[in-house]
Amino acid sequence: MPVQNIPYYTDVMPEGFPVNSGTVTQLNLISTIGVLTVKEGAHVTDEYKLKETLIAIVKLEDENYVVVENRTDEYGMGDSLEEAQQDLLNSLVDYLSSLEKREKRLGDRERQNLQVLRDILVK
Repeated sequence: MPVQNIPYYTDVMPEGFPVNSGTVTQLNLISTIGVLTVKEGAHVTDEYKLKETLIAIVKLEDENYVVVENRTDEYGMGDSLEEAQQDLLNSLVDYLSSLEKREKRLGDRERQNLQVLRDILVK
């Protein structure tokens, strides 16, 4: 699946960040680098495809790509954007399967996530 739509980049030191002369501080910055859009109908796995367009936030964290789907707080990680995207898609399918197995025992948040996943994914 091709990666689409990365419209902004915010990988900069925050304005006014204190810098002490003569000392070195290791910083592990997390930066949002864009938005990922995966179009409706895209195949997620052999069994599932997207029922609607998926929009996720793309971040860099310790040189790894992290792709976060905000409605369920599921994420995928990888050395490349494509790996992180596929990891997110696999994670969504795994989460759907897990929630469906426990459907009668879910709390409110999990029931809401189950409905979101059913809106996103179709067999």
